[in-house]
Amino acid sequence: MVLCLATGGPTLSGLSMFLVTAHCLTTASEFAIVEAITARYGSRDVWRVAAIWLLYPNLWRLSLASVLVTIGFPGTSLFYAKFVFFVHLVGVTPGVAAGLGILFFALLPLFFVRLWAPM
Repeated sequence: MVLCLATGGPTLSGLSMFLVTAHCLTTASEFAIVEAITARYGSRDVWRVAAIWLLYPNLWRLSLASVLVTIGFPGTSLFYAKFVFFVHLVGVTPGVAAGLGILFFALLPLFFVRLWAPM
């Protein structure tokens, strides 16, 4: 968002407001989902909630959808926002911007999961 505002322009200013709004909504929904899981299981331990997809399928679908939107899964609004950001900021062609977006979509979750995975 800071890079969008720093580079200026009406497209990037609008994009930064969209990113702030989307971040607020997705973060709030993820906190609500975590609280719903904690209320049902009495714990936030990953190993205790491993069967959430079997016991509470609607809660699992909602949490999966929230995570996919947050990381910018292709086809979601945040993926499009990242695409527009790369096109305007870096000045690359739309194909390269889509490639960078998919690369970040594939690599960033892997690093995040690796940080939280048990050794």
